[in-house]
Amino acid sequence: MSRVRIPVTPTLAELRALNIFVSYKSSDWNRAQLVRNELQNTGLRITMLPAHGLPAATTTSEIEITLSKAIEQADGLCLIASPQSVRSDWVKFEFEMAADLLGRVVFLFDTTDSVPEQFSLPQRKPGDNAPCIAVKHASINVNSPDWISECILELCNDPDEGWFDPAHTHNLVLQYDVKQEFSRRKCARKCVLMDHKYRHRHVIDVLPFSWERIDGTTVEDAFWWFIRARGRPKLQEALGTGAVDGFYTWYNVPGADFLQPSDDNRLHVLVVAAAV
Repeated sequence: MSRVRIPVTPTLAELRALNIFVSYKSSDWNRAQLVRNELQNTGLRITMLPAHGLPAATTTSEIEITLSKAIEQADGLCLIASPQSVRSDWVKFEFEMAADLLGRVVFLFDTTDSVPEQFSLPQRKPGDNAPCIAVKHASINVNSPDWISECILELCNDPDEGWFDPAHTHNLVLQYDVKQEFSRRKCARKCVLMDHKYRHRHVIDVLPFSWERIDGTTVEDAFWWFIRARGRPKLQEALGTGAVDGFYTWYNVPGADFLQPSDDNRLHVLVVAAAV
């Protein structure tokens, strides 16, 4: 069936609430500055660390801590892809951190529109029992006249979401609080990474939600809400063919500002993993 995409369009206030980390190789500093300035002009807050070292970081471990904290505070990551950056261990480190925690990376190119092999899904090291969670990415050519709007669309929308039957879209507007969605997803991914139930599993998607938005009370109702209300036909197909397993879990996250009063300090999550 032919479907149309109805993306979420963030408001200026929502853009101003988002913090985007820009990853780059120091030799690409001039390009990174241009990207930062263009994205800041849209209202986004941009985190971009200095090109020539971190003054407070004198060891590899301290640099890792500094980078990890910066990415943990971010909502999304834009990676300046170049022949130099794809060979950078620190750029790869930033990508892998974002892949696990944020789940969304936008590659910015000026010569190609393919993702370098060096940035394929991070593979676990031998003996690492943590789940392997898929990262969703998009590639944008910064020479395109619409690259800024394309970048915002990809940062704020899941590529598997927002796809609807055109016969039922005349009054449909897909809208939610983008900042809360980012925060909810980041917290959920962090919880799943530490959850022993998903050890050795290839987790394809992590879908946090609030029961007060679900038209029903069962786990099946929650999955159907994502399929119908959030436009996820691929999820329906994968569940229907047995290609994936679907799970429901919840985590105590007292004080999280993205929770609804009815959540009772619990973050409710659907986990989609490759069938075994």
